[in-house]
Amino acid sequence: PDMAHTNTLLIWSNNLYHSNTAMAGTYQRLKDRGVKIIAVDPRVTPTTRKADIHLRLFPGTDGALALSMAYVILTEKLYDKSFVEKYVYGFKEYEKYVHEFPPKRAQEITGVDKKLIRKAARLYAGSGPAGILFSPSPVVHHVNGVQNYRAVHCLIALTGNYDTLGGNCPNAE
Repeated sequence: PDMAHTNTLLIWSNNLYHSNTAMAGTYQRLKDRGVKIIAVDPRVTPTTRKADIHLRLFPGTDGALALSMAYVILTEKLYDKSFVEKYVYGFKEYEKYVHEFPPKRAQEITGVDKKLIRKAARLYAGSGPAGILFSPSPVVHHVNGVQNYRAVHCLIALTGNYDTLGGNCPNAE
């Protein structure tokens, strides 16, 4: 993510204070600058304690959480329609699949309160530019890990936060 220009940062299963200590100072500077932080992690960590929203999901349920956030973004029309129309292939099929994951169902699967899912989705989609900081391993080290990460990555395209200042860039500096 282009953290220098982001307004909202979604940290997905990444404890910066223990597994990426070089980023801890950057994280604190983001907080000091007023960047809103959403942390997705089954654990309570220094990173999640300092976040504005902590989505404490059951391990391995990341895909359901991401799809539920997409459900909120789509049903509340918070998505970037022009970006989706120009760049997203298979949107109608994706939209149909996302409708299987309303926050109430995702709460049952993930253990995350449905109100927090809605709040996080609205913050991520509505307070841009927004970036997602991924961890390279915890989510994919699961039987459905690749699909989980695919669901998370779709949030970037859905909100038009790809290859833009403050979003996720191919070569962010």
